[in-house]
Amino acid sequence: MTETREVLRWSTASASVRGSSHRRSETVNQDAVLVRELDDAVVVAVADGHGSRTHMRSDAGSRLAVEAACSLGAELIDDGLLRRPESEIVTMLEHDAGPALVERWRAAVLDHVADNPWTADDLAISPGAPGDPFHGYGTTIMVALAGRERVAVLQLGDGDVLVGHRSGRAALPVPGDDRLIGNQTTSLCLESAPDDFRATAIALDGDPIRFVSITTDGYANSFASENWGDEVGADILEHLDRDGLPYVAESLEDWLGESAEIGGDDVTMGLLVADLETVEVEDLEPLDGPQRDLDDLDDVTTEVKGRRRSRRRLLLIVLAVLVVLGAGVGAAIALFVL
Repeated sequence: MTETREVLRWSTASASVRGSSHRRSETVNQDAVLVRELDDAVVVAVADGHGSRTHMRSDAGSRLAVEAACSLGAELIDDGLLRRPESEIVTMLEHDAGPALVERWRAAVLDHVADNPWTADDLAISPGAPGDPFHGYGTTIMVALAGRERVAVLQLGDGDVLVGHRSGRAALPVPGDDRLIGNQTTSLCLESAPDDFRATAIALDGDPIRFVSITTDGYANSFASENWGDEVGADILEHLDRDGLPYVAESLEDWLGESAEIGGDDVTMGLLVADLETVEVEDLEPLDGPQRDLDDLDDVTTEVKGRRRSRRRLLLIVLAVLVVLGAGVGAAIALFVL
């Protein structure tokens, strides 16, 4: 027999547009976005290279960052991170995954420098580059891990993670950072980077998630309203429900292009969309006799050990009685003989 069941499926879309000010200054797009799709989960990473004069290779730095983030994210999902409680996920992301990501990015930067030695122009801009190669590659990083039960996000630096729920509610769930003022941001190139990550984890029950958007700061900065998240969330939900993801994916570059023109900065979005899909699953016949959940294995083991201990105690008591009785019978025989 088979039965139907609703399961969560993740789809993605992404786009990146060079800002109008960068076009005028003939500066390349410093943003990067990468998607890694797994069997039943997806990883999306977005990075924003700093782009200032001394960060002359930050476009490469952002590409290296999203590659490292997606690789690490896939490993974390394979290791079962998203099956853990939300509080444990946040702790592991901030204390373990963040420093691991910094280490991978730095190793990738050193490999890139080895393959692309500093030029005379690079050294004219930043004479200290050989002593601090990471500065020239400075970038932020955001990565979302989405599975069947939870969504987890790890972020370093500015940018925004917007979550839209099926009820229509939109939220920015990643904790803020008081150091992100104006154009100031934390960065993978800083010595403090391993300690600068923020994280969140969201269960997919209750008010289910409909989408997660990850955008560089050029997107939010292009809106005049402080409540841009509510407006964008409502628009994306409306288009997803009315027009579907293919329309949103096709329109995404044009939408971001408007923000890149208004704000002047590069604008990038990685979009994760959750859909419930009805599938047929095999309805297995139950085994004969009472069944136990795997979670009860510890209780079963304790119960068996308890019964074994009880039998051992009973055996020891019987043996002691026999010894006493045997001693008494031996004494009686001796008296009789005398």
